[in-house]
Amino acid sequence: MFYTWTIGNKELKLKLNTQSLIMLEKKIGCNPLDIFMAVEEGKLPTITVMAEILHASLQAMEHGYNLMTVYNLLDEYFAEGGTVVELMPIIIEVFKVSGFFKI
Repeated sequence: MFYTWTIGNKELKLKLNTQSLIMLEKKIGCNPLDIFMAVEEGKLPTITVMAEILHASLQAMEHGYNLMTVYNLLDEYFAEGGTVVELMPIIIEVFKVSGFFKI
């Protein structure tokens, strides 16, 4: 199970596995669920954190994506009309397919 994120003509498979979750925790300095607790308080995660989540979620099924490539994907996403606020549902879907929430 994975979430498909379509940007331009690319269909990217996103999912967090244990290895990518541990990498993500080290990069953001907290449990990823802490991000959602902040969202419930009305605080959006930083672009840095969202980029790190997307980068980590690409590692299991899409090889060759480094953080700079993720920045370029985000630039393309924004150029196509995507917004920072619209990234949150994408990230929530990634967490769902990764076992954080019931689907």
